[in-house]
Amino acid sequence: MPDLARSFTFMFEDKNWLPKILIGAAFVLLSFFLIGIPFVLGYMMLVIKRSYEDQEAQLPEWDNWGELFTKGLVAFIIALVAFIPGIILSFIPCIQVLSIFYFLFAMLVLPILYGKYAVTGDLNKVFNFNEIMELTRENMAGLAGVLVMSIIFSIISSLGIIALLIGYLFTAFYANLGVSFLYGKIYQEAMKKKEAANVG
Repeated sequence: MPDLARSFTFMFEDKNWLPKILIGAAFVLLSFFLIGIPFVLGYMMLVIKRSYEDQEAQLPEWDNWGELFTKGLVAFIIALVAFIPGIILSFIPCIQVLSIFYFLFAMLVLPILYGKYAVTGDLNKVFNFNEIMELTRENMAGLAGVLVMSIIFSIISSLGIIALLIGYLFTAFYANLGVSFLYGKIYQEAMKKKEAANVG
């Protein structure tokens, strides 16, 4: 199971956490106009990779804008591909309820999809259905824990609305960092199990 408690605090271990989160909050604001979405997602990919490599105490710099945009755009495509069957199901009468179960499944496997892309940087390696199912089956408890934590972070994010829009910008980016940390750790755990099984 990933270090759930540390997902709330790891970002503050970076001595320059404040300016980095301020920039992230600015991109959350730009996400309302769609411009910021690829940059936020791209930054998440970098955090996931650092978490996977146990380097999460240092948040990524906001310096390679082209890389952030490209990685974020690919991450958006990955999420779109993962969730689009559920979107289609939601428009089909009589079986719309199935979309709820599909969305839960998609949210469950998203850490595997994002983890693989963040670590390998290769979109072609992401949608290996057999591997996805294997990693999901072997790490069901951990993935379920990450899913619950993702929901908790989503609630934390929404609490920023109480402080009007400004508060939401910070809590939304903070929540993204916490989720990214967990994604990196659960993918690390899943790959270690897979490697151990292959050696055995």
